[in-house]
Amino acid sequence: MNVTRLRRAALVITAAALLGCGEPPLGPVPPPPQASLIGSLLQATGLLGCTPMPTATATQTVGSAGGVIKIGPHALSIPAGALDAPVTITATAPSDKASCSSGLPRSR
Repeated sequence: MNVTRLRRAALVITAAALLGCGEPPLGPVPPPPQASLIGSLLQATGLLGCTPMPTATATQTVGSAGGVIKIGPHALSIPAGALDAPVTITATAPSDKASCSSGLPRSR
């Protein structure tokens, strides 16, 4: 009886090994990523580039009612009651050319 069980086990193991080797996967295999899709990520630097923003300056008088000063793509919000009297405020958003040249933000 033990010999019969041993033969069955050997037959099952052999069949599983033969069926499992060299068979294609059940589903489609996705293609590897193309370098043109990933761009510079595959290069030694591996950092994404950016387009530097130009320096932007805005001057506006804001009173006790508050207001919003738009500086390029940024906005400075002054809430109502923050100022007792009209104040002329000049806001500057400096260029970020330094952080774009190396690809990493610089410590300040």
